[in-house]
Amino acid sequence: MGTDEPQSDNAKTYGVKHDGKVIGWIPNTGDGKTDAAAAMKVLKDAGVYVPTTPFQGMFR
Repeated sequence: MGTDEPQSDNAKTYGVKHDGKVIGWIPNTGDGKTDAAAAMKVLKDAGVYVPTTPFQGMFR
């Protein structure tokens, strides 16, 4: 597996992608909330996180 490919779900870490490119690696804890928080931190640190507006949230 190449360094730009996310690892499988049962691996110890996996990649966070944005626009098809891995921008960071996070540990796979098995807890969805913990993994989501870590992925959100990677997105914010990379400067690519865009929050959902209340208007957008109404239609999701």
